[in-house]
Amino acid sequence: MAECSAICFVAFLIMFCASQVRSAGSNHQYKAGDTIPLYANKAGPFHNPSETYAYNDLPYCSPDQVEQKKESLGEVLNGYRLVSTTYKLDFLVEKESEVACKKKLTKEEVSQFRAAFARDYYFQMYYDDLPIWAFIGKVEDKHYDGGIVEQYHLYTHLEFEILYNKGHVIEITLRTGTNSVVDLSEDEEVEVEFTYTVRWKETDNLFEKRIDKYLWYVSDEELFDNQEEEDGKASMVMFFGIQSTSLCLLQPLVLAPNYSFLGSDLQAPCRTTKCPREIPTLRWYRGTLPQMAVAGILPYGVIYVETYYLLASIWGHRIYTICGILLIVFIILIIVTVFVTVALTYFQLAAEDHEWWWSREMRLLGFVCSDLGFHMAYRAPVVCCRGLLPMLLLLLLLLLSVAVLLAVMATVFILCSVQQMSSATAAVVATQSSW
Repeated sequence: MAECSAICFVAFLIMFCASQVRSAGSNHQYKAGDTIPLYANKAGPFHNPSETYAYNDLPYCSPDQVEQKKESLGEVLNGYRLVSTTYKLDFLVEKESEVACKKKLTKEEVSQFRAAFARDYYFQMYYDDLPIWAFIGKVEDKHYDGGIVEQYHLYTHLEFEILYNKGHVIEITLRTGTNSVVDLSEDEEVEVEFTYTVRWKETDNLFEKRIDKYLWYVSDEELFDNQEEEDGKASMVMFFGIQSTSLCLLQPLVLAPNYSFLGSDLQAPCRTTKCPREIPTLRWYRGTLPQMAVAGILPYGVIYVETYYLLASIWGHRIYTICGILLIVFIILIIVTVFVTVALTYFQLAAEDHEWWWSREMRLLGFVCSDLGFHMAYRAPVVCCRGLLPMLLLLLLLLLSVAVLLAVMATVFILCSVQQMSSATAAVVATQSSW
């Protein structure tokens, strides 16, 4: 069990280090007039949060020198692309209809904006490590001469309302000025002036609790409430990354108790005799498939709830912050996985299953099937609505994940089988010599 203990200890260190990731580079304490940069992160369709683009991929104004924020470890792992903007939000400095920039949109840029409006594009920004969202425009149906004409409107005015408490930024909300829009319905060049308003209000809310607004139990609509309301391939690559991480961190736990058999002499797991006799027939519930189901459902049931919240954070607009609970669940997963594996192995040995090690190795597949099945159930309804090709890509990535797992399992099978066969041969030779 030394190898199992080492694996558990390393897993604990990984989770502990991950839970210690914090925002870097600022103590979040400011004085009046201090510069607090507003960073733009990404843009994408609201109903598909996994499809994101860089903010500057949209034809917005950019500073003369675009500065990229030095991301912390957590921001790098989340794939943030934080860049400076033309909006200046100095601490406690109010502004009213300040001009951020002026730009003449070309026909191609107008067409790009219209395509974004049709898919309900939003953008995300960060101010003092607090996220804010807003839609970039809207599509309205207007009745004209007995017909319906679509009008495309670009929001050109942003209203920032910032709450502060004793030198700390506590909360920020962003609203789009619905009365400040530019009509982009025609394929022609358009002059656009982007403006913004900044208002500061004092609050009694504590700085330590400012992140509570963004926890997982807040709905997507609530985050966009009072704010006016890499392409598809990137989302698929992200999904494959999730599956690969799951294979590397979670599934090997099922194999952990098996490594104790490597490098040791074969010890008969059950009572043996010199007289050959008939091999007993196993009942159906002791077969490989029932054991796979038990070994998959029981451990995965431990992490089912946390997996849902993690997926809601990865694929949705949620921000996952309860790393302490995740660590506890991970430790419970290790304990349950080890106990289930040992218990099922004991039941096989008690039933005198002479091929017990093959069923033991196949239990890993049960855990993976539970994991892949849950991911499929979570994403399939959304992917199916987008057509046949995204669905086929999702199925392909699922098959690739299973292929990676099978490669790992095959390696373990070979190592275990060679070691056990060599030990068994040595035991037989020793027995014959004693005769």
